[in-house]
Formats: sequence, C-alpha cells, structure tokens
Amino acid sequence: MKTGEREYTVDRLRGYALLGIILVNAPFLLTSINGFTDMSAPSLGDRIAWFSVAAFFQAKSYVIFSFLFGYSLAIFLRGVERRGEPATRLYLRRLGGLFLFGAAHAILFFSGDILVLYALVGLVMIPLRKRGDRTILIVAAGLFVMQIVILGLIAAGTSSIEADATTRAIDEAFADGSFLEATLTRLIVWPFALGFITLLQEFLVASLFCVGLVCGRHRLLENPARHAAAWKRVCVIGFAIGLPIQIVAGYLLVWHDGTGLAQAGLFLNYIFAPILSAGILAAIVLLPRRGLTRAVEADGRMSLTIYLAESILLTTLSNGFGFGFYGLNALAATAVAVVVWVVLLGAAHVWLHRYTTGPAESILRAITFRRRPSLPRLAPREVAACDPIA
Repeated sequence: MKTGEREYTVDRLRGYALLGIILVNAPFLLTSINGFTDMSAPSLGDRIAWFSVAAFFQAKSYVIFSFLFGYSLAIFLRGVERRGEPATRLYLRRLGGLFLFGAAHAILFFSGDILVLYALVGLVMIPLRKRGDRTILIVAAGLFVMQIVILGLIAAGTSSIEADATTRAIDEAFADGSFLEATLTRLIVWPFALGFITLLQEFLVASLFCVGLVCGRHRLLENPARHAAAWKRVCVIGFAIGLPIQIVAGYLLVWHDGTGLAQAGLFLNYIFAPILSAGILAAIVLLPRRGLTRAVEADGRMSLTIYLAESILLTTLSNGFGFGFYGLNALAATAVAVVVWVVLLGAAHVWLHRYTTGPAESILRAITFRRRPSLPRLAPREVAACDPIA
C-alpha cells in the first residue's frame, strides 16, 4: 500500500459497524426512552427483531467501532509525525472537536450519544501512545477486568426499569413536543444517559482503544490477505465461542425482560461481546472487495457524518416536530433503521462522487489543524487521502 492511500478495510468495517449502530440506537429513537421492552414486542416478529438486535448487534457494533478508534489513532499519529507536526496537540484538538460534535448530537438529537465518551476516554491514550505494545495490552487487560467488575455489580442490582411517570413524560415530549421541548428534554436526560453509558462501556471502550492502537501500529488491516490464515482462525474461534453465548444473552434479554435473568443477559451481552465481535470483524475483513462489501466503504469514508445523520433522520421521523412515528414496535423500528441505513449509504455514494470527505469530517479536520473548513472536490480517478475519523 502506498503512503497516503486509504486503508479500505477500515472503511469497510466502519460501514458495517454503522449498520449495527443504527439498529442498536433505533429502539431509543423510534420506540421509547427505555428502548425495546415487552410493551414494544407484542408479536413473535417483534420478539425476533428484538432478539436479532440484542444477540448480533448490541455491544458488538460499538466494540468494533471502539477498536477502530484506537486503530485510526495509530494512522493519525503516523501521518502527523511523518509531517513533523505536534501530535499530542493535534490529537487533543481532535478530541475537543469530537466532544463538541457529541454534545450537540446528544442535546439536539440523541441523548445516547457515544462521541463524548470517546473524547473523554481518548485522553487515556495520550500517556500510552509512546508505550510499548506489551504495556498497552496489559493496561487493556486491566481495564477489561474493571469493566467485568462494574457490570457484575450492575447485574446484581435492580432487575427492572419501571415505566413510571418520568419515563412517560419523556416519551410524550419526544412524541408530541416541539423541537424546543424535545431539546430541553434531551438536555435533562443526557447526564443520566451519559452516566449509564459510561458504566456499561467506559472501561471496555478504553480497553478496545488500546488493542486497536497496537493493531494499528502493526497495520494488521492494511493488507488482509497477508494475514488471511490468522483472520480465519479469529473468525472461527469468535463465532464458535461468542455466538452461543450471545444467543443465550439475547434470549434472556428478550424473553425475560424486567427480571433478574435479563440482568444476567445484559452482563453476558457486554462482557462477551468482544469475542463475537472479533469473529464478525474477521469475517468482514475476509470478504472480497466487491458488491455490498465495497459499497459500504462509502459510509466508512464519512463515518462521523453518517453516524450523526442516522440520529438526525430517525429523530425527524419519530419526534412530534417531524413525522411523529414515535412509539413503533420492535419489528417496525428495526425495518425503519435498515431503510435509513440504505438511504444514507446511497447518499454517501452521491456525496463522495463529488467530494473527497464528508461535511462533519471536514469540520473536524478544520478544528484539528486550525484551518478554514473546506470540501475539496474529487478529481477523476482520484483516491482520497486517508483521514480516519473513528
């Protein structure tokens, strides 16, 4: 691979991860502040849709996305250091830009935003980025153990979330309120949502950042064919061990909602997510670069824009100031999420036919390098320079 050429496998992984992310976020944007519950799954079809999201996408998509954040950090550092620029200063500006995007996203469209957590946890990588691989992996293991302890405590705690007056008021504000009312509601909900997301994922995300950084140093995704045998082993092991556990976790989450068994399912779902995620990641890496596999790279090339656009479109479809579809059952919400992902994939192809990068990526790059935002047009047959977003 030539210097400056994109790592298309990273784009492909981001593209598929964005499908999982919209499927996981859709319940909270289209159904209820509590996501899918027994009330939103009255039919067998609804249960199957809910189970599919829980077993195959919940936690798994964010595991892959978090891994890619660390991997992209290695690409970013390699690029700025090669040009002799101040890596730490630029990285801090980049994290600051992500924080601003995340805060705006959480308040205006989706209180379950992940970018703020990424920006905060990303600070951990500053003292680690010059450490040896062994040290970073030891830290990763320690962080993962800490996450196991926290999730164990959560699983041993309260067993259900009641649909109390507060929950109903929040749902009503989204379903029937104006844009201002919905925004003020999200502003109130966001600190609680961020706290819950932090408990569920903070140390897991940091651990995956570390693993991704080490893999990025060794460019393991740059030429997948060179490591094909290793990727095949990872795929087999990941599915053989991870899939049965996630099927059990999905069953407990869906068919025992509101009980202690569901809490056990949540524990299994998050703690063992990296195993199945590794299998899924390896399978995507091994796919030939054609058809849908190549098409999803467009989403990956402008992943920050697509991530934000997913929430913007779903919020507009569901909230009272938009089309008012809030309160959809699980099957309908899942179907809408898939359709929106396909629409955005097509939009990404149209956009990248003219420009080298997405609008959000352009703004983030301007913040990072203190430049005026611009949207360079794509010259015929030009290959855009690698500008990872994670």
